[in-house]
Amino acid sequence: MNITAKDIAKNLGISTSAVSLAMNRKPGVSVATREKVLVEAARMGYCVKKEPIAKNQNIRYVIFLEGEATVKETSFYSILLHGIEVTAKKYGYNDRINYFDAKQNWSEQIATITKDVSGLIVLGTEVEDRHIYTAIENGLGNINIPLVMVDNATSITNIDSVVADNLRGAYHAVTYLLDKGHKDVGYLRSTSRIDSFDERQLGYLKARREHGLSEH
Repeated sequence: MNITAKDIAKNLGISTSAVSLAMNRKPGVSVATREKVLVEAARMGYCVKKEPIAKNQNIRYVIFLEGEATVKETSFYSILLHGIEVTAKKYGYNDRINYFDAKQNWSEQIATITKDVSGLIVLGTEVEDRHIYTAIENGLGNINIPLVMVDNATSITNIDSVVADNLRGAYHAVTYLLDKGHKDVGYLRSTSRIDSFDERQLGYLKARREHGLSEH
């Protein structure tokens, strides 16, 4: 099935012309709209026609999905995309976007994301150690490409990572509110469970304990 700009526009509820401007990186649409269009195009499998460029000028942003809800319910991945795109252009690189579906063929997807690129940036929000092992077994371990994982980390292999200090962040946020005189502070807990969420909950509970509050 061939995906068209009209299909993308329909999914996002915007005009076809807005999609065209965004896909061709022309003025006339906001940065937020352009990011939404690029991400939706990648999700739908739309192939963006661009001028051929050298292999060492490509950086690929890979959005890893398994449960999907954790990543897709937030705008974090599109914010990250904007930062990658701006910095890549600054250093003369072109950005590519791919989703990686843990339920699909790993070998084929790894071959796709590592083709014609000099580096990978992986949004690893939903990545677990078992996924790292599977990726290595399916060919990633044989590919000599720099890789950075964002929003997660692992100790089972040597992967550069960029992570937030979730525990301390939640701890300081709750501590600040309690020190300001608030009698209690709640925690809205997601039904999805990933390491980042567990770390934030630990920080929240630590602050409560230090202020003599129960953990419930």
